[in-house]
Amino acid sequence: MSGANRRIMAEITRLQALGTSNDPSSVKYILDKSPLDDAQSNLILGRILPKSNPYNQAAFQVEVKLPAEYPFKAPEVRFITPIYHPNVDDKGKICVDLLNQSETYKPTTPLTDVIKAIANLIDSPNIEHALNAEIAAEYTQNKSAFDRKALDMMASKHIRLLKDLARIDETFQSNRLFYIKKKIDATTNDAIHDTDLTHPILIYKPEQSPYVGGEFEFEISLPLDYPSTTPRVKFRTPIYSPIVDESGALSCLPILQRWQTYPINSIQFRDILTEIDYYITHLEDVDEPHRPALLDEWKTDPVAFTKAAEQHTKELAKPQKR
Repeated sequence: MSGANRRIMAEITRLQALGTSNDPSSVKYILDKSPLDDAQSNLILGRILPKSNPYNQAAFQVEVKLPAEYPFKAPEVRFITPIYHPNVDDKGKICVDLLNQSETYKPTTPLTDVIKAIANLIDSPNIEHALNAEIAAEYTQNKSAFDRKALDMMASKHIRLLKDLARIDETFQSNRLFYIKKKIDATTNDAIHDTDLTHPILIYKPEQSPYVGGEFEFEISLPLDYPSTTPRVKFRTPIYSPIVDESGALSCLPILQRWQTYPINSIQFRDILTEIDYYITHLEDVDEPHRPALLDEWKTDPVAFTKAAEQHTKELAKPQKR
């Protein structure tokens, strides 16, 4: 392992410790994903749980991107979860003095300090260096209006997501074709804190050959401006299907390709799931596969395709432990 990799692993360990600290004065941070999960990735995703009102009513996912020159070049940071804040722009960019390469950042600066600086900035906005002058003016001159808009931004996305996820349980309750891996209790105040709503993990249990008996885990990644922008679907469990590429990505569904043309409130997660099941089990209707060779195999030698898919399912898609 190279020195840079050892440094990154050590930083990740320190970040994980932030989520287990019992010190009420310490910054609360929950690590969601890191290069430990994907050695090819240079992204660290985690949620900051602010202490100040009104932000203490939600968790905010932050992406830390490590450049190839890290730690000699400062990481890039942006908010994934929308936040109404003077120091965060509409694309999630945040201005933190600690990441200023020419003044404050040093190669020895730990990532925990970066997270702490961001958390502190959320709780105590720096009005003099605001990225949005209008929001900054509102914060100082009309705090009640500012708080209301901040709450509205948090609630609008999270409530939409909670409703979409709840409808998955309602739609597939009878056959459990799809279910959410981590049950979300939307009745508690801690629901958003305890659950990563931006990357819900689901389980797919196909009812048709050649996938019967397998359980396939996949995630839906939600962009910053969901539902205006198309979500991304990626299988974590390998599946022998022409519509899912070798990395697990699935973007050839008609509903995903035409997402931008739909009215924002007319489609839901369950519609995506219904199409996933349909096109995985109805290959005759697949026009743009991710893996054309598999579709050709299904057309020219369906027996061989079925046998390979069944073996693949048996070996790699074992039932989840619950």
